[in-house]
Amino acid sequence: MTPRRLQDWVIWQADRRPAALAVACGETRLTYAELDTLSTQLARLLVEGGCRRGDRVALLMPKSAMAIVGLLGIYKADAIYVPLDPSSPASRLEKILDTCDNRWLLAAGSVAPLLEELCRNNECRRFMSLGWLDSCPPADHRFNVRFTIDDLRRCPAVPVASRNGPGDAAHILFT
Repeated sequence: MTPRRLQDWVIWQADRRPAALAVACGETRLTYAELDTLSTQLARLLVEGGCRRGDRVALLMPKSAMAIVGLLGIYKADAIYVPLDPSSPASRLEKILDTCDNRWLLAAGSVAPLLEELCRNNECRRFMSLGWLDSCPPADHRFNVRFTIDDLRRCPAVPVASRNGPGDAAHILFT
């Protein structure tokens, strides 16, 4: 296999050096095998939840190992990664979400108050599916929580069919 996309490089490394360190963030360490497995499980949850090729998936969480898993899972699901900075004001994030017309949002960490503000100001966002990549998802009923980190850990690590090529959009960045 000749790697052509970012996710292909991770899969290639997981095959060649599964026990090698891939991500180190704080106390969290992930090997290439763990990174590949978790991102494959996430891609499966997204696809089984209705995420389709070319869908924009926003990622709202602090920098972490799980953020890297999120990015790769989005790519493996043939979706387009849209990073959201949790330190940005809600008004900026609203503009990004409105522009991208996201169907999915992956979130974790201390972003629940920010999510509440985003949902309070735009009724249609409550229909956006939420993947909570942390324990204890927000209890607010306005969130359409489709899965949590516990679901991710139970999901089979069977790769989903991928049709994206190196010419497909990978991410949308707002500067």
